[in-house]
Amino acid sequence: MNRKFVKENKKPLKEFLSFIVAAALGAKGLNDIDKVIDSSPELTKKREDLRQIGKELTVKMRKYIEDNPEQADRLKKKWSYYLKKY
Repeated sequence: MNRKFVKENKKPLKEFLSFIVAAALGAKGLNDIDKVIDSSPELTKKREDLRQIGKELTVKMRKYIEDNPEQADRLKKKWSYYLKKY
């Protein structure tokens, strides 16, 4: 890399590299947690129950938004992640 580029952009470069390292370590931790959950039938059932509850909540929120258009903008901002996911 060009020395001038590195000298002028040290802070963004350090932030970028720290985000990469944090993401890699976080993904490793999540994979370990998933392995533990998959190995236990009780935890697997709990995870499926949580997913089902999340889907039911999303359906209820969509119905509420349709029934209450005046509240729709506020709720869409708060629940946009969940509405996109399912």
